[in-house]
Amino acid sequence: MRLFKQQSPRVHFFEHLPRRFVSLLFQKIKSHFSGCIAGIYSPKTTKTLHHLQRLAWPLLLDLSAAVAADKAQHHSKHTMTHTRFKSTLTLAALIALPTLSWAGTSEKAVAAGSAPVEAKSSITGNLSLNLDSHFVSFGSDTWGPNSQVLFHPSLELTKTVTENFKLILGTWWDVNDRPTVQTGGSSAIGHRVQEVDVWGGASYTTGKLTTTALYQQWMYNGANEQAVELKFGVDTFLKPSLLIHQRLGTGSYGADTVAVLGASYDFTVGPIAFSIPAAVSAESGGYHVKTNSTGAVTRTGSAGVGFGSIGLTASVPVAFVAKDATFSVGATQYATNSSTIPGNAKQYFTNLNAGLSIPF
Repeated sequence: MRLFKQQSPRVHFFEHLPRRFVSLLFQKIKSHFSGCIAGIYSPKTTKTLHHLQRLAWPLLLDLSAAVAADKAQHHSKHTMTHTRFKSTLTLAALIALPTLSWAGTSEKAVAAGSAPVEAKSSITGNLSLNLDSHFVSFGSDTWGPNSQVLFHPSLELTKTVTENFKLILGTWWDVNDRPTVQTGGSSAIGHRVQEVDVWGGASYTTGKLTTTALYQQWMYNGANEQAVELKFGVDTFLKPSLLIHQRLGTGSYGADTVAVLGASYDFTVGPIAFSIPAAVSAESGGYHVKTNSTGAVTRTGSAGVGFGSIGLTASVPVAFVAKDATFSVGATQYATNSSTIPGNAKQYFTNLNAGLSIPF
């Protein structure tokens, strides 16, 4: 759309200038503005600038024609109008010429193969919505074999401080219809929420080794169990890892230790990603106990191997939910040592699970 209707033959201001002069003028402007915009170049701005480039030159020609026509027809009577058009032309030139320069510089960057770098947020996260048939805590089948389907949502946020150092903050919940809720009661936390865990810490990566340190609080049944964890993971074949969980001995809990050695074999078949995780644990003794119906401790676990497990999980992308979101189903078979974990009703059991993972 033209900004001014043409009432007389075009008399272009720039047509009266030598072409070499105009060319040198544009080269000077390009060299001046190329350094200014190099740090903020992006495909979106390039598209906008190319559009402005197509509009800027006709705008200058129309404005110059209007100024010339105004000068020829109304010089004596409309001095103020002429001055206003000159000011508008100057403003348009100040806007349009840097635009032409900017767009030219962007084209050179693309031609030279300088790919734009999109800014990434330093804070990322992952929301998980999982369903499990068992609540397993270091081999302990917390709710036993007769529990209903358990809802286990979790959220973890990661703040990237440097390329290798990250801060971590997260929470995990156990939500289910326990008998007390079904009969109109409520959990110690509130209705169906049986447990809320929170943690905070940091991770550091050097080469293929990632070291993670976390402080945790597990709140359930009116208690607050506190612990620190140290995990070493190697990003290589089978992804070996070592987790050391140290309970701090707060309240009625002893300062007991559990160590878990894990590995995972991952592969893909078409769009489906498969994982076969395996783990084995050892503990110092006293971490697991057996209680009676009143909650009194009747037996304390001994030191030794606690559990062994192996599983199979299949995951598929669900882009219609969110970018990079996945849906997974799986099963994990547990074998536990009754001397180390005396509270389990069965030494062998299988946890079935399904879940949605949404990174952001």
